[in-house]
Amino acid sequence: MNENVQVGTKGIEYAYSKNIPVIIMEPLLGGSLVNFPDSINKIWKESSRTPIEMTFQWLWDKKEMFMVLISGMSSMEQLKQNLALASRSGMGSLTEGELGIIGKVQNEF
Repeated sequence: MNENVQVGTKGIEYAYSKNIPVIIMEPLLGGSLVNFPDSINKIWKESSRTPIEMTFQWLWDKKEMFMVLISGMSSMEQLKQNLALASRSGMGSLTEGELGIIGKVQNEF
């Protein structure tokens, strides 16, 4: 959602071109990418992945993202979920359909 805020995507691409790792802080925007209005929840239901998984995977999907994600967690269960998501992540693993769903969510916001 914040591709053009602060350094955004252009900054990440620039860092990549210089072999500089990136630290992504608050990839879920302080939880605002977890609690959605009904119109966005309807779009997310088009995917077999959860909104949190889609959010993290969108970052991990990019070749420029040799990085660290810092995501706030308030329970051991959230830590376990995030580790499981990371273990299934990988560059280029989002399908065209999933990228389309993310685009629909971005447009709805």
